[in-house]
Amino acid sequence: MKRDNVCSFDSFYSSHPMGFGTQPSKFVVNWIEKNEFTRPPRKALDLGCGNGRNAFFLEQSGFAVVAIDISSQAIMNLRAAAKAAHARQNIAAVCADACSISLPQNEFDIALAYTLIDHIERPLADSLIAKILHSLKPGGHFLVTVYSDNDPSVRSLHNSTASPSSFWIKNPYSRDDLFSAFSNFNIMSHKEIDFEDNNHDYVHRHVMHQIIAQKPAH
Repeated sequence: MKRDNVCSFDSFYSSHPMGFGTQPSKFVVNWIEKNEFTRPPRKALDLGCGNGRNAFFLEQSGFAVVAIDISSQAIMNLRAAAKAAHARQNIAAVCADACSISLPQNEFDIALAYTLIDHIERPLADSLIAKILHSLKPGGHFLVTVYSDNDPSVRSLHNSTASPSSFWIKNPYSRDDLFSAFSNFNIMSHKEIDFEDNNHDYVHRHVMHQIIAQKPAH
């Protein structure tokens, strides 16, 4: 990721300590609550973790979490929140570029990428997806949310209707593009959601894809 984008994220998390909110994604919550994980230790990878809203939920759900973000300010915010909440020592908060960090093979039960792979150019996104496939345990799951190419803010970046965060989107996906990118996984579910967002001091509309992809067991 380019340095100017990193600086933009640092500036955002400095002026918005709560980032994009403190509540975990309903997409993540619903999936965790519907699935039982019986193989200890349960390990999760949260890529582009921000201030840790999903990482904290996973930790509270019994996972040992590796939370990675390229923004040093986001990681500082996460660590401060963990200290204030007296969280158990089951979140390893790492400031790093997800595209360049090394990950162990067959390590994680689940991985999350909430609007991360749409923030990087397509070749880097493809390489990152392959890296996550390598790092998941056989049968492990990758929960992904990306901006759709039908998102009105993404499609109108150069006028006043675009939300501030949309300017970071480099790689919105069509459904076909997304399924192609995850062709080495088993696609367990997919849906395109259309919703109102009020995280930036005004209400605006977003369209995003949510996909659950499973690493083949063999």
